[in-house]
Amino acid sequence: MARLAFFSPLPPTPSGISDYSTTLLAGLTKLHDVDLYYERRSPPPRTLLPHSGRFPHDEFLWRNAQLPYDLPVYQMGNSLHHSYMHPFIFQYPGLLILHDLVIHHARGHVLLTRSRHDEYKAELEYCHPGLGRQVGDILAHIPSDFTCYQFPMNKLMVDSSLAVGTHTRFGVEQLKEASPVKPVCFLRMGIDTPAEPPAAKTDLGDAWPIIASFGFITREKRVDACLEAVKLLREKYPRLLYLLVGRRPRHYDPRPLIRKMGLVKNVRITGAVDEDEFQALLHAATVVLNLRYPSAREMSASLLRALGAGRVTLVSDLLHLTGIPHDIAPRVDLFDEAVSIVKILGGLLADTSELQRRGQRARQFIDSNHRLEHMLADYALAIDAAIAERPRFRLPESAPHHAQSLALRMRDILPEGLPPGLRL
Repeated sequence: MARLAFFSPLPPTPSGISDYSTTLLAGLTKLHDVDLYYERRSPPPRTLLPHSGRFPHDEFLWRNAQLPYDLPVYQMGNSLHHSYMHPFIFQYPGLLILHDLVIHHARGHVLLTRSRHDEYKAELEYCHPGLGRQVGDILAHIPSDFTCYQFPMNKLMVDSSLAVGTHTRFGVEQLKEASPVKPVCFLRMGIDTPAEPPAAKTDLGDAWPIIASFGFITREKRVDACLEAVKLLREKYPRLLYLLVGRRPRHYDPRPLIRKMGLVKNVRITGAVDEDEFQALLHAATVVLNLRYPSAREMSASLLRALGAGRVTLVSDLLHLTGIPHDIAPRVDLFDEAVSIVKILGGLLADTSELQRRGQRARQFIDSNHRLEHMLADYALAIDAAIAERPRFRLPESAPHHAQSLALRMRDILPEGLPPGLRL
């Protein structure tokens, strides 16, 4: 049993990784002594894992000084919910879990909004030798969301860690190619599905087929293309209903387009729903759309949950999803999305018996590969690999200076009551 410091967004932080960590911790805390470290401004409810230690992130320094942990575990994603971890990752090497291979948007934001332009460019050059400095010169002054997706900017965090875990085989290959000596572990993402899904509270009437998308509603989820496909399909299926299940950000609102396309009766945005309603609507769906482009090269928990519910799920044709069989997750052509969706759905809806058989294969795939026990087994190997690496760990001499001098900046986040013996 290892003593772990677990850094992650936790509920009520609106993040898929919050939900992931809650699921993981339910099993991990039975195998290890785990203390949770959350961003001070976002404390989890007291009912969450009441028997684990739960502390604001800035208490880690003096608690670790008093009784060092065997291993910090960092759940890292491409959002500012994770930015509080950045200094700790560089100063206290641990097991880094990269949910997104691309972390450029969040990491770049942290550096550039603090006027650390030279450090941003140095870090980008380290992560992407030869081209990073030129790209950094441009992006430091003219940010481009799409360009950030092309330059993941993860290598410095990877090289500053004892070991790394990620949720796709593609990700493992990419990280090993960039950092050949670093232990990189494949972690199967585990999900739970209810044996008997609850009844939906949402009135679905006599709709058929019911097509649904789940999760945060953003432009990257290709909602515009999905709506175009719905408009084309409605001619053959007038009772078609498209559900958008999840919250939407302030900067993207599909409702004007829905009205413009005359789809008000065929499209419904539910907003955020609780877990029971999520499961009910997932099981009510005939087919699920889980598109994403551009992508941070992540494994989608909502994709796995849809497959686990026995729902054939259309996905964007992306390299990092090669581990998901095509028959249960048909690929949508990135260059002609709406037409591709219509073609695929037309074939699926024309043979409901085959659709049901594929749904059964989807459930079997999840049962064989993506249950909680699979994830815990993979975490056990990753934790052992990280702890074993500690005596050999060295930060490369070529790493940017700011990654080697973060101890000075850590003073800014020290709480009162710092042990006298701790000197940074």
